[in-house]
Amino acid sequence: MICHNCAIKLEPGARYCGVCGYKTMNTNHSTPESRDPVSSGAFGKSFILKKNILLISIVVVILTTVVVAVVTFDVFDPSEQQIKLGYKLLSEGKYEEAILAFNKAILINEKPIDSRIGLVRVYFEMNDFHRALSILEELSNNIYYHDDIRNNTHYIALINAVEDAIPGEKFELLNGKFMPFNAAVLNSGFRGRALRYSGSETWKTVFDLHGNGDDEISLTYNYQPEEHGALVTLRVNSSIFKLELDYFGGADIIDFDKTDDYSEIAIYDVGPSEDPLIHMIRYNGMELFDIGPVPAGWKDSTIAWLDQRGRIIGRDQYVDFTSPKIAMAYYQLEGNELIEYDNDYSLAYGKRYEFSSQFEPSVFGPHFIEKSLMPDDDFEPWMEFSYSIDRQPFRFNNGEGFRLIKAFSPNSLDGNVSWLFNRGSWYYIELTDGRRGILYFFGSD
Repeated sequence: MICHNCAIKLEPGARYCGVCGYKTMNTNHSTPESRDPVSSGAFGKSFILKKNILLISIVVVILTTVVVAVVTFDVFDPSEQQIKLGYKLLSEGKYEEAILAFNKAILINEKPIDSRIGLVRVYFEMNDFHRALSILEELSNNIYYHDDIRNNTHYIALINAVEDAIPGEKFELLNGKFMPFNAAVLNSGFRGRALRYSGSETWKTVFDLHGNGDDEISLTYNYQPEEHGALVTLRVNSSIFKLELDYFGGADIIDFDKTDDYSEIAIYDVGPSEDPLIHMIRYNGMELFDIGPVPAGWKDSTIAWLDQRGRIIGRDQYVDFTSPKIAMAYYQLEGNELIEYDNDYSLAYGKRYEFSSQFEPSVFGPHFIEKSLMPDDDFEPWMEFSYSIDRQPFRFNNGEGFRLIKAFSPNSLDGNVSWLFNRGSWYYIELTDGRRGILYFFGSD
């Protein structure tokens, strides 16, 4: 007797197959009753058990594969490997190779800040503090990295160390430090001497102006009495640039931005009535560009303030009688052009400042008129009125302070006032003794 379902030999008279549970034919040849082999008997239970074991095995294999993949990626992450290599090279003093390793890590995965922190450490060891600070500020200004740097002790310690290492002064309303323009003059052996009113002379030198080998430089000054000015001809290799000045004040080679490969030639124009300008000429290997001019200082045509990272504060862009100085505006180098940006100096309102011990009052100011002496609350009418009162320079003691209430720069000036020294040169202040009034500067030809 054989099972019609699985072909297993059965005992005589068996009603069900002992293997698959199938009901056998009875002697009366009635239609056999089919039975689901999966849901009945020992085979059904065995099948379900095997099915569950198979599913569990598949899940285990998948999870194991994922874990192995994560561990493998963590161990063999190419970005992490480059960062480790960078630090190894840094410890060996191989700075240029370390820079390459950290830059490769950034190319592979730019999200982690560890590669950039490594770059900062390299530049710090190389005393290239300006380039190090540029990277740190890039992280700070990019919202993408805010969560990473907020509590990163390495970042906080580095930015403090870099800022302390950079020479210069801090200006209110601008980050970073700025130094006098003439502090950026390079020891190039080139120093054009000011002739100003007569004569003609040529200076020559060799210097790498664009990071690609030495350039032959010559600068010729010609006084033009019929034009009441000077013609300066600058030649770098085969490129020529001509500049008409009021009075030639000299020339230097400077490093305006330490984060690039360029050096610039600064040509000083003393200007009419001592209104100096700085023309900064850049050579890109083919052409010469005047990326200036920038208003310079009153007593020294080289005085402006720059951070050697592409920003410069001109003569008319800051308040110099306060400590710290307040930057009302600044120039930013973009491409081959300086673009001027205004700061929101209302952010300085309500703050207390000290009168700078380095500032020397002059006949131009500052002058102070108490608010009680003004004809009315409007600031405009008292400008001409102020000429009728004693305008002796306002004297203050070193360390004496005041609270800045408002700064403004009138555009329509009448009477004897012909020009202003700097924007925002009228200041509504409160002295430490409680007196309020206008601190202002006058200038006229």
